[in-house]
Formats: sequence, C-alpha cells, structure tokens
Amino acid sequence: TIFLEAKTAKIAFELYLYDNVKRLVQPNKPAGCMLVVAAMNCSDATQEVQQNLLDKRIKTKEKLLKRLEQGVEQGDLPISAPLQEMTDFYATVIQGLTIQARDGANTEQLHKVVEHAMKAWTLF
Repeated sequence: TIFLEAKTAKIAFELYLYDNVKRLVQPNKPAGCMLVVAAMNCSDATQEVQQNLLDKRIKTKEKLLKRLEQGVEQGDLPISAPLQEMTDFYATVIQGLTIQARDGANTEQLHKVVEHAMKAWTLF
C-alpha cells in the first residue's frame, strides 16, 4: 500500500490522514467512521461488538507504529524518535477527525486539522 511504500514516514502519515478525511466525508454516506463512533456508549449487552471495534482500533495503532519503525530503519526518523508517543498522537488525530466529521465538519475543515497535525511532526 502507499502507506508502507511512501518515500518517508512523514509522507506516509500525511497521505494516510488525507485519505482518512476523504473516506470520512463522502456524499450520500454517513459521516465519520464506525470503528470510532459505533458502540462507544453502549450497554454491556454489546460487549463483544465493543471488543471487536477496540481490536480494530488497536490494529490501526499497530499499523501506525510499524510505519514509524520502518521510518527509523530507512533513516528518515532518528532512532531517538518517540515512536509510541507519535503513534498515540496521530491515532488521536484520526479519531478526532472521525468525531468532527460525524459532528458536521466539512472536508476543508478536516484538511486544516491534518495540515496542523503534520506541523506537529517536527515537535517529536
């Protein structure tokens, strides 16, 4: 996939975030992502569904971490980069984009969030 094949980890993350925005705001489809907004405030009767969705969110974080590790291996991220912190930050951005889309944010607004999130890359 482009996420793993992008020249640098930063480019991969930026493309991934913009791709998420594209999927979150589609004409004639509910806004947001089911993995984030579904079953967040459900009863114990839906425990299995909640666990399944949690597992999928964990896999997304694992995918992010793996790409950052690849960036270290390829030399575009320093060995000292706080990979888990970066993973947590960008996973939170992705989840936030979902909630904002669900609450009515448009593509332009979400692109601004991505733009600012990518500026944060240099803080790590």
